[in-house]
Amino acid sequence: MERVEDRVHPAGLTPGLGVAVPNNGTLTFHIDNTATGRVDIVRSFGLSSDVPVFGDFLGTTITNVAVYRPSTGVWYLDTANNGTVGKAVRFGGPGWTPVTGDVNGDGRTDLGLYDASTGLWVFSTDLSGNVSIAFGYGGTRGDVPLMADFNHDGVDDPVIYNGGQWLVDTNSDRVPDQVYRMGGAPGATPLIFDFHGTHDPALAVVSRQPSGQLLWAINTNRDGRSIGYYGSASGDGIPFSGYFPTSNSIFVNPATGNDGPGAGPHSSPYRTIGAAVAAAWPGATIRLASGVYRENVQLFSKSNLTFAGTGIRSTIIQPNSLDAVFVYQSTNISFDDLWLYSPGNEGRGIAAMASSINTGLIRTDGTRWIGLLAVSDKGIPSTVNARYSRFDGVATGSGVYLTEGVWGTFYGISASNNGQAAGYRGDAGGLVVGGNSYAKVENSVFNRNRIFGVTSNGTARLEMFGSYIANTTDGCGALLWGASTAVYIGNTFAYSGRISGAAEGMNGIEFGAGFTGYGHLQGNQFIGNTAAGVFINSAPNEIQIMGNLFSGNHWSGISFWGDQPWNSYARIVGNRFEIPADFPVATFGVSGIGSQIHATIGGSGGSANVFDGFRDYMSIAGNNVGGPGNSNLGYPRFTILNNVYRRRGVDIPASRAVYPLT
Repeated sequence: MERVEDRVHPAGLTPGLGVAVPNNGTLTFHIDNTATGRVDIVRSFGLSSDVPVFGDFLGTTITNVAVYRPSTGVWYLDTANNGTVGKAVRFGGPGWTPVTGDVNGDGRTDLGLYDASTGLWVFSTDLSGNVSIAFGYGGTRGDVPLMADFNHDGVDDPVIYNGGQWLVDTNSDRVPDQVYRMGGAPGATPLIFDFHGTHDPALAVVSRQPSGQLLWAINTNRDGRSIGYYGSASGDGIPFSGYFPTSNSIFVNPATGNDGPGAGPHSSPYRTIGAAVAAAWPGATIRLASGVYRENVQLFSKSNLTFAGTGIRSTIIQPNSLDAVFVYQSTNISFDDLWLYSPGNEGRGIAAMASSINTGLIRTDGTRWIGLLAVSDKGIPSTVNARYSRFDGVATGSGVYLTEGVWGTFYGISASNNGQAAGYRGDAGGLVVGGNSYAKVENSVFNRNRIFGVTSNGTARLEMFGSYIANTTDGCGALLWGASTAVYIGNTFAYSGRISGAAEGMNGIEFGAGFTGYGHLQGNQFIGNTAAGVFINSAPNEIQIMGNLFSGNHWSGISFWGDQPWNSYARIVGNRFEIPADFPVATFGVSGIGSQIHATIGGSGGSANVFDGFRDYMSIAGNNVGGPGNSNLGYPRFTILNNVYRRRGVDIPASRAVYPLT
């Protein structure tokens, strides 16, 4: 079992754990900022009969201690973090359960109430005590209301815990769309917090042990089985988590800060990020309050710095032009809960040169040219580790651009809607992997980009798993050029391009003219593309195409074009090619033109392909005429082995399914 001390901290803030203990009529808060069993902060606040509540009520990245008094419905907030009441808000009363979370994405925690008898949730989002948001969800005896951001959109989602079942509603339809099971012991307290600082909410249940200790069972991957344990001394208290001031924190606030002597503590923050960077030491965390920072942030020869805001809608770095953040020859620089927005000339969100960076939940939409640019320099490589980052909505260029030996890993990112503005560039797309760079992409989305979803060139290598690449407006889902390598496993390539004639459209994947690299396509889905699912223009190294689904592509599942000065090779085995019912056009399963095409299609056992629903002679077809300028390219050299051919559930012979190749 994992100990909580073994946790990793990739990009963002990690929470402290604490216990609120009744003590002589008051509540005493014991906070362990490092989750190592050592109390760092002790503070008394409120009455022992109050309900402790927590949140960043001012948008400063600091969790404020607060209490809710059920008898009067008054919330008392320690906004100065000094044990005194900074604000009192009347909101609630007997019968309500307090709940806190950021329900509107403004980077400030909102006051909430839950009525378990009706399932009604109400929130005051401006600390006025007036209801601004209300909805119904839950309403079962024993419900415990909680909130956390499960879908990485910068807004907390309502969660109901009851008897070990966690019901999460991320799409606001007030029906659970994520359900987890963990805990269930009577009297245990449920909590949700981002234990690793990766925006993966961990489930926790805290229970009193016979020894008097509180035992925290923490399930970071929400599988109900992989449990880490943490113990806190007092079994009589109420457990909580939050983000509190630490010795390595530097605070910045564009509204209340100043860059003079003594700046940096949460009580006297800097005004500009640049001043905080100049004062930062290796290992520092620069904590950015909600607001707009109108500056170009530059880091030269820095190391081990973290920049953490209050959310992707609330902490905004917005210069007039050029790079919102420029990182040069720096190592282990992390960015989280930020919007990097540079709409002017040559605007880029982050530009990293000869540096290693980590990005958590950030966004770059509205930026002019590139969301994230990473490039190596003077023999020093750049590395990128991005998790749940949103490189969307770049006006004229790419969401992510890697070149000249960059090493990148991307998990759960989005690079969508890029290059859709007037004056778009030739690199208007989702992800570019160029030069001799390497990228591994998992569980990510590349939707509605202008010219490509993803592309690789030079000797780059792109490995992609479990991702969605679709709706490229003027191009293909994936484009491969040069001597690059593509390994695509378990992805969906769908609905790319516009139809502009019987054979004019765009492809799910295209191996471009002059391509001399390697391709491995396995377990993918190619659906509804306006030309081919896979188009092969050049492939001197045999492309492996196995176990994929091809359905409803406008021209063909796989198409070859053989006008290159070298041969093209492919092995096509274990795939399923189908035409949906009532599909409006006649399409091919596998088609090709040109005698320089060599493909093995099918085989014994699981190597056989299935072709279902195609017209006669259109499951596998070849031609020798390539149109004007290519009047007689010759027939493709297909080696056709065992395959299954069907129409309306009835097997048909190969003689009716395969066009005679003569």
